[in-house]
Amino acid sequence: MTTVQDTLKTREDGAARAVAHALAAFHSGSAEDRERDLLAFALAAQGGDTLSPETVEKRRREADAALAAWAHRYLHNRIEELRTEAVRDHLGRLPRPPGFLRLVAAAFAGVVLAATLLAWATGHAELLVEAAERLRSLAAAVATLSAGG
Repeated sequence: MTTVQDTLKTREDGAARAVAHALAAFHSGSAEDRERDLLAFALAAQGGDTLSPETVEKRRREADAALAAWAHRYLHNRIEELRTEAVRDHLGRLPRPPGFLRLVAAAFAGVVLAATLLAWATGHAELLVEAAERLRSLAAAVATLSAGG
């Protein structure tokens, strides 16, 4: 029996015919199986197989397995790309988190509010008046500092 490699090594005028004959052994006739048939032929050529029907079927099964594994890997990678893109898109639509100054101002407002509630709850109204005066003077000090004075 001739091997696929022997057929490909032929350097005569009939080389094209010999390759066509070897390839025809792998051709199933279905357009859907074209890639599988070509891969089976390439695997047989690489392995130096004979052109027996058993070898052709064996290489077709190997080609089916290789194509299925490739499709599985491609699908898995594509799903991962889509997930990453969806997460990026979702994170892009979220509002920006508050900055440092906004967090400091919120903490300060919380402390002032808690102190005010504590003073009111304990009945020390004079502490509230004194705190309000200090806040006014603090606001004036900040204004003069920001004005460059």
